[in-house]
Amino acid sequence: MRYFPALIILCLFYTPVSYAAPSDKAKLLPVLAYAKLPHAKALKVSPNGTMTAYLSSIKGRKHLVIKNANGINNPKAVPPVKKADIIWFKWINDSYLLIAYRYTELNWGHRHAESRMLSYNVNTGKFALMMEPKMNSAAASGRVGNIQDGIVSFLPDDPDHFLMAYDRNGKGRYMIEKVNVATGYGKLYESPRPYVQSWKVDKQHQARLAYGYGNHHFVAEYNNPKTGEWQDATQSNWYKNDIEILHFFADPRFAYARHQQANGLNAIVKYDLIDDRATETLFSHDKLDISGLVYAPGTETVIGYRINGDHPTIQYSDPYYRKISKALIQVLGGGWLKFIYHNKELDVVVIRHESLTQPGTFYRFNKTKLTLDHIINERVDSVNDNMALTTAHDYQARDGLTIRAFLTLPKGSGGKGLPTIILPHGGPSSRDDLSYDYEVQFLANRGYAVFRPNFRGSTGYGESFQKAGSHQWGGAMQDDVTDGTHWLIDQGIADPARICIMGGSYGGYAALMGVVREPDLYKCAISINGVSNIPDMKANDKRFIGGRAWTKRMGLLGVNDKEISPYHRAREIKVPILLIHAKDDPRVPYAQSSSMYRRLKKYKIPVTKVKVKNGDHFLDTEESRLKSLRAIEAFLSNNLGR
Repeated sequence: MRYFPALIILCLFYTPVSYAAPSDKAKLLPVLAYAKLPHAKALKVSPNGTMTAYLSSIKGRKHLVIKNANGINNPKAVPPVKKADIIWFKWINDSYLLIAYRYTELNWGHRHAESRMLSYNVNTGKFALMMEPKMNSAAASGRVGNIQDGIVSFLPDDPDHFLMAYDRNGKGRYMIEKVNVATGYGKLYESPRPYVQSWKVDKQHQARLAYGYGNHHFVAEYNNPKTGEWQDATQSNWYKNDIEILHFFADPRFAYARHQQANGLNAIVKYDLIDDRATETLFSHDKLDISGLVYAPGTETVIGYRINGDHPTIQYSDPYYRKISKALIQVLGGGWLKFIYHNKELDVVVIRHESLTQPGTFYRFNKTKLTLDHIINERVDSVNDNMALTTAHDYQARDGLTIRAFLTLPKGSGGKGLPTIILPHGGPSSRDDLSYDYEVQFLANRGYAVFRPNFRGSTGYGESFQKAGSHQWGGAMQDDVTDGTHWLIDQGIADPARICIMGGSYGGYAALMGVVREPDLYKCAISINGVSNIPDMKANDKRFIGGRAWTKRMGLLGVNDKEISPYHRAREIKVPILLIHAKDDPRVPYAQSSSMYRRLKKYKIPVTKVKVKNGDHFLDTEESRLKSLRAIEAFLSNNLGR
């Protein structure tokens, strides 16, 4: 690979990009500014560099906008299909885009997510459905979600085809099909194996690993290159110790793997799958988890790794990308960047850059011409110019565990005695960071401090930290949120008389459980697509593949589920509640909130319910976000003031 000349670095240093200085006081923006979907999301460049495509909000829904890279010709816009939204896309070659759609299906009274893939010919405007699925009684009953966007490999050396994990009959047993992107027709590439739903191929694109769940047990198999036979891997060291196989070396005996080290943090190692042992540590960090590998755009070449820091950060191990990255970050005044595209000559790259004050911008850098050209912003300028600053903080939980949290203060507020929103994340195996969040910025714009604790069970801080949240619903995970709230009060940041707890999904559960367990700490609670009835949620999840295993990690160890279920302890709630729920949520049933609403009404507890018609679990439409933010604004104004 080519190295970045020192002359170019010097030229870049003397041509810094400048931004307008932000004002001390934020302008009060309309709700729509935050509810609106991104202006340009997930920009990708065609292999020959002549066209770009990105997701953009048009009439409140995600459309795929395609245009020439020079921006001269009129762009094309590929729309959503009825209630199906575009969830991802990729250039397969210079003529075809592969587009995945996901939607909520209602069968036999149960909602579940389904997905389909289409190819789009940018020259003719024609679509082709990829591998139309068939239905059987299991799929029709709603017991199995028919997910048909599982890519096994994009075959860089064969850009007219790709490998797809395909459930032919809706039984939850996936084969691999080699699919023609132009026609949508496939040819059997690897036969289905019992209870297998996902596959991983090696460098030669031969099926090498198979995973799944069925008949109440997990499945893991390895195709041994020495014997040519599939063998059970569930008793291997790597499987039993949760070592994640990420990517194969040229010799499929060896793989990049994510492996917990002696310090409790995940590193990337080289793993011998035949001898069943790690042979060397490739990438590690002394304080944070390494979350995965980074590949050169459009290839399967490893060029670095991702770290779960305060902001998801990429460390480039390849000298070419490391030098360009370092130089461009300095020119752009700090922040974080990701490579989106490079040409064959490696003298033109496209990057996405983000900072604490810029939620996302795309640039094209030409190494030969020494130019850095702005392509497009992810968000409209009014949001960019009014970004509230988010900072990272540590506090101690009651048992001495250190918890990382993120605090966003309204611009020009002074940071003391503020009305405050406690915002635990969903998952619970997830995390918050410094990345742009439309809800956080909206709340800060309305004058509220926003506090997001990465309670135990969050990802990114090592396996032991994450596992400490297992079986701690309503227990230690909840205590961490409570302790963070008291820390804010002790610091003088939060006005103790004006604190509300709010969250989505698991965060919605934490909000409701927060006011059950701490009736005098919070003045109100907001649950968005949240879990309220633990026994019912477990019963719902058991209908899906792997659900029985997942539900074993829910709840609080040694405690009856009803004791940590907000629905069953609703009479203990003393403060106003806002319940927001999407009718088509395939993850947490709408009944979780509708039954909670009736329960609270029964006990004469002030409660407001907002039903969102279209938005799924993530409120992924402008309409759903606008309705929820307006309801949140009115509710907080009534209960906390500004």
